[in-house]
Amino acid sequence: MRILEGRVEKIHKPIKYEHKLTLPVSCLSNSIRQAPTYKLAGIVYHHGRSTGGGHYTADVCSPPDNEWIRIDDTQISKISNQEVLENGVNGGNLLNNNKSAYILMYEKV
Repeated sequence: MRILEGRVEKIHKPIKYEHKLTLPVSCLSNSIRQAPTYKLAGIVYHHGRSTGGGHYTADVCSPPDNEWIRIDDTQISKISNQEVLENGVNGGNLLNNNKSAYILMYEKV
């Protein structure tokens, strides 16, 4: 967030993420010997230019087939694994409906 002339404005930048996340052992407790691995389970996006308004959508990985679905109010559609990642690369810019990854949810594998 940036504060401009007394108002808060959303920072527009891409948030790159992958389907797999491995935390380096160096950022964990000394008692942990092996780096834990996580898989992407869901993403919440914020659409809009400011922090004071906008719209939220979500991409969710649906078990057991690990198919991705996009939820936008009453619209639910299947999307590809690649589309999930492209939203991070292309998100946050003004040409992409001001859509930014807001919350990334990972589950331990």
